[in-house]
Amino acid sequence: ITDGIPSGYTRDKTGAVTAAVNFIQAITQAGQGRISGDKLREQAVGPGASKALLDVVEQNSGRGATENVYSTIPVVTTVPTFDPARAVVSVWQVDTSQSKIGDAGKVGVQTIWSTTTVTLSWSGTDWKVIDWKFEPGPNPADTTFPAADSPLAQKATNGYYSFYVD
Repeated sequence: ITDGIPSGYTRDKTGAVTAAVNFIQAITQAGQGRISGDKLREQAVGPGASKALLDVVEQNSGRGATENVYSTIPVVTTVPTFDPARAVVSVWQVDTSQSKIGDAGKVGVQTIWSTTTVTLSWSGTDWKVIDWKFEPGPNPADTTFPAADSPLAQKATNGYYSFYVD
């Protein structure tokens, strides 16, 4: 971990999934000013990155620390395509925010379900993100029998493991 940004993944499906989940969570941290968006781009974004990816990194760069809290927690990860040079990883996640409302000490809490799909390429000695797609949903009530083309219909990976850093 350098400047709060994980790196050094294995060149296999497990490494690609771990890199994808960590990148998605790092974007959240950059948006809160907890890590540098510029450092994130430097360390985790690969050559030939898409405009969508560069835009989301830019939107979450240069921010100062905030009292508001935003957390992204992966729930199901799938890998629609993988080879040792390139991987596409889809992460169905829950995003929760807590924001101060006014000066009376009240807070608002919002929870949304979303799916982020990132494309990674093997660059030098590590996985680097080169594309980003974010979509709201699906909500849990709509996922019991996902459509065949849904990332949730793919075989899920089994490796979610988390540690908490404050």
